[in-house]
Amino acid sequence: MKINYGKIPALAIGFTRADDIVSHLIQFFRGILKNKAAPNHAFIVTEDHGQLFATEETIHGLREMSLEEYTTPENRIVAMYEWEGFHDRNIRENVQRSLAEIRRRAGEESRYDFKGLLSFIPGLKVFFKPDPKRQWCSENCASIMKTFGAKFINKVEISPDELLKIMQNTEECKAVLNYYQE
Repeated sequence: MKINYGKIPALAIGFTRADDIVSHLIQFFRGILKNKAAPNHAFIVTEDHGQLFATEETIHGLREMSLEEYTTPENRIVAMYEWEGFHDRNIRENVQRSLAEIRRRAGEESRYDFKGLLSFIPGLKVFFKPDPKRQWCSENCASIMKTFGAKFINKVEISPDELLKIMQNTEECKAVLNYYQE
């Protein structure tokens, strides 16, 4: 698989699925292990000097990663959507600035929220609550959209598969097609 950069808009939300142990655990606890089209990870596409990157929460904080990471059957994009609010030039610039600031602060509180992620496991929600200073992948995507005016985002503590369903079911978002070259 090869990324089709010409079809991917900056600030699109990418949804991915991987076949490693951590991803399988997420898929198992989310009840999506057998659904190969269901995502277990999300990122926001950012642009730097004309180049597109997957900006995503990692154990080291928010990072710009190569989209080439998602070009194998073991780690692939399963869907991509864009929110119409990101078409506004001022919003786009402010989002890029905000994400750059979060990346710069990676050594501070902007680390991955593992404990918050455990709140998605049935029966553990009572013991684990999302940390308001830390985020996981789809929470970062949802919070950026909500901060910049996406009315369809009601809560930001959301899993990748939940965020994908919400974006699929609103008229404010449209699917990005052909993100892989044929």
